[in-house]
Amino acid sequence: LPQENLGKLLLQILTAGNRNCIAFVNAKTEENLSYGELLDNSLRLAINLKMYGVTRDKIIAIASDNHVKNFVIVLAALYLGIPIAFINPKFTEYELQHILNIATPDIVFCTTPYCDKFDNLKSQNAFLRKIIVIDSHEHSRRNDTLRNFLNQYHKPSQQLSSFQPVDVDIKDQIAFILFSSGTTGLPKGVMLTHLNVLATLVYAL
Repeated sequence: LPQENLGKLLLQILTAGNRNCIAFVNAKTEENLSYGELLDNSLRLAINLKMYGVTRDKIIAIASDNHVKNFVIVLAALYLGIPIAFINPKFTEYELQHILNIATPDIVFCTTPYCDKFDNLKSQNAFLRKIIVIDSHEHSRRNDTLRNFLNQYHKPSQQLSSFQPVDVDIKDQIAFILFSSGTTGLPKGVMLTHLNVLATLVYAL
């Protein structure tokens, strides 16, 4: 098994690949994301998360419908060794509060239909500093957008090629926090380390 940060391995693969090939397509809207855009946006997001003060002792969360830009967030977190929690936004506020109590995310990335729900939760949880809307281009007084956040903390001319993922202990560093469906009680969190995910990827390949 590779003995390195999962994000570092994925960055090497993306850097060596064909930038023009399409990585993701929205079947309904035909919006797409190339591997080059995926690479550049994930690096920009990682730099901006770091400048915003999110470190690997923090957690970020995605509470989103399927979206072509979700993996931009995943990659950025992996580069920085930041655990990322995946939250079903269709849970009730009571269930979401329970999940937030477990994960205590610094930032939640969500899609537009769930903004109001997470705005309410943000007002009740001091640890939740920011809501970033993935699929909106309209900045509001309450929430930032992914597009705006990508451009907020560094000039567009900044060189992305010099970015280096952080080193982590792959046996102990949490990569993902997944939550059970809660069919027999409240959802429970399951922690997966970088090594757990690396083993799955190597097995799949």
